[in-house]
Amino acid sequence: AGRTLHLRNLKDIFYGWWLVGITTFTLAVISGTGFQGLGTFFVVLERQFGWSRTLLSGAFAFSRAEGALLGPPTGYLTDRLGTRRMVLIGFSLMGLGFVYLSTIDSIAGFYVALLVIFFGSGLGGFIPFITAVNNWFVRKRSMAMGIAMAGLNGGGVLVPAIAWSIISLGWRTTSMGLGIGTWAVAVPIFLAIRNTPEEHGLR
Repeated sequence: AGRTLHLRNLKDIFYGWWLVGITTFTLAVISGTGFQGLGTFFVVLERQFGWSRTLLSGAFAFSRAEGALLGPPTGYLTDRLGTRRMVLIGFSLMGLGFVYLSTIDSIAGFYVALLVIFFGSGLGGFIPFITAVNNWFVRKRSMAMGIAMAGLNGGGVLVPAIAWSIISLGWRTTSMGLGIGTWAVAVPIFLAIRNTPEEHGLR
């Protein structure tokens, strides 16, 4: 009886708060792997290929600039397609970028891999999720947004794990694992998202 009551209590939680939790988790994954975690690859790539820090950092800066330019079209596509589809598209591209990164042997390949990773993380990241949270809340919207965006900083907890994996398994295996892992988490996230309360039978 106690267990049944507990399950009922969980079902009574406003679904918008579940979406906030999903957003916090997803932004942490994107931030920890697609932004903060990429820096852990720099040292090993520099040592293996002899690429300078300037070249490596240039790819990162160039990709960040691409992310800034993606804002308007990402907003437009989110309005047209909804958060669910944008997440599926974005995570598919992000995973593809990591898989391709595991195969590169040239600085040009490194630039292309980072561009694909940042392109995917932009399409399926901050703007679509914050749009969904905004759709779900009228009261306590600021609190919901604040909790959701905490994931951007929370992704830092993944960096030590990525660094350990690079040291223990190698950067190619780590990058391949990140790509496959990105594809794996995309499916449950996609299934859990509701763009609006109406999709969940609410008003």
